[in-house]
Amino acid sequence: MRGILSAFLLCLAGVSAAAPAEPPRGSDLRRDMLDALRPFAEYDLGPPVEFVVDTLLYEGDRGFAIVNAQRPGGRRIALNQTPMVLRDNEPFSLFDGTQMVAFLYRQGGQWRPEVYEIGATDAWWAAEAYCDDYAAFLSGVCP
Repeated sequence: MRGILSAFLLCLAGVSAAAPAEPPRGSDLRRDMLDALRPFAEYDLGPPVEFVVDTLLYEGDRGFAIVNAQRPGGRRIALNQTPMVLRDNEPFSLFDGTQMVAFLYRQGGQWRPEVYEIGATDAWWAAEAYCDDYAAFLSGVCP
C-alpha cells in the first residue's frame, strides 16, 4: 500500500502549478467521486463498505483515487469471505489488502470508474496506456 502511494507521489513531483486538486472534505464532489466507487467495491468486497482516502484527485472531468475499503466503524474486511473470493474463486492470498485504485471520469454530471483494481500487488496504473486520458495524474510516467 505505501509502495503504491509513494510511487504515485513521486509521479506527482514534477507536476506544474495547474496540478489536479483534491475535492474538499464534505464537498458534493468528494462524495460523488467516492459514491461512484462504492458499488464496485461492494460487488467485490460485499456491502457495506466505507472508504479511508489516501489520494483523491480530480482535474476537469477526470479523477484518480487510492482508497482503503473497510466496514463501517473501521472494521477490517475479511478477504477470504468476500464475493471476489467466494463467487469468483480468486485465491485471497493474491490480494494485498482492500486498497482500491481507480481512474474515474465524469459524464453527464455522473462520476464513473473507468478502470479499478482492489488489492493490487503492483502499481498497474502507472503505465503509459493511461496517458491519453489521465496524464495529469501520471506526470512521471507520461512522455
